[in-house]
Amino acid sequence: MSTQLYARIKRTSKYAYQNDWEGYPSHFPVDIASPAKDDYIVKGGVGGQYRLADVSLYVKTHQDELIRISK
Repeated sequence: MSTQLYARIKRTSKYAYQNDWEGYPSHFPVDIASPAKDDYIVKGGVGGQYRLADVSLYVKTHQDELIRISK
């Protein structure tokens, strides 16, 4: 079984305005690109790619609870 990563865009990010888009989830599934050729290694969401500095990362438990794993 694999663990699904989720991200939420930080309020301090230049992409924070995307959090206010109607119909857009506050937490969205992501993958981590490897190897990274630039700083945009978080893949997913409406923007398609983000830097680790722009998002907080979460994992979902079996009870559908999101646990934050990064700041």
